[in-house]
Amino acid sequence: MEERLWDRAAEEIETFDLFGRASLTLASVLEGLEVPFHDGPAPAEIYLRSALLNLGVLAMRTARALRVVVAVGYEPEAHGLKRRLSEAHARVGAIVD
Repeated sequence: MEERLWDRAAEEIETFDLFGRASLTLASVLEGLEVPFHDGPAPAEIYLRSALLNLGVLAMRTARALRVVVAVGYEPEAHGLKRRLSEAHARVGAIVD
């Protein structure tokens, strides 16, 4: 049943595959990234990198969950995940600015 829903989502949602590829790309970018530990106060760059890494992980995990929830037909339940993803995107934009 879920496999059929997944196939249907891939056919009916134009950006379904793109969304999957984008979240996999984000996962590959995040893989292996680390923020070095500092005793005492760290340079501002360390805090920025830490915030971006944490938000990136939150966004990637949320995007993957959102894709699954939508694919199996629970669009109304996906609104909370979509909001979390939008908030992470906004916060990353604020950090970059």
